[in-house]
Amino acid sequence: MRVSKAGARRQGSVVRSSRRSRSSPTQPVFGEVLRAEQEQAIDLSAALAEIDDYARQFMQSPVLANLLRYKKKVRELLHYLVRQSYEVQESSFYDPQGRRRLFVMVEIINQKLEELGREFLSKHGPPLDLVRRLDEIRGLLLDLEI
Repeated sequence: MRVSKAGARRQGSVVRSSRRSRSSPTQPVFGEVLRAEQEQAIDLSAALAEIDDYARQFMQSPVLANLLRYKKKVRELLHYLVRQSYEVQESSFYDPQGRRRLFVMVEIINQKLEELGREFLSKHGPPLDLVRRLDEIRGLLLDLEI
């Protein structure tokens, strides 16, 4: 066994770690997030106007093409409203017996979007009922075909 002197340098590679904190390029900048939110708000008002146009077209000429366009836009708007209006939040705690309890809460994020969704459903109630009935009939016909 070879013993080196106390003051002697060891030969070998020296590993230096440099830890720099850099923001990852995948994290969005605040300005980008703000612009995206503003674009979504603009898209929401445009989607409502487009749905109104499709509803008028469908009421004037109730053909299948108008019905499908109307249904597609309504479905897209409802999906958007649901995604943007609610947040699922989980919280856990321990009860007095020491068991872990998990609560899942659905919180309303944007009250305005929920009100807009309710207003949309109340305003477009009769065409939506007609669409629902036509969709039920179509489903029954498909069941008969199978």
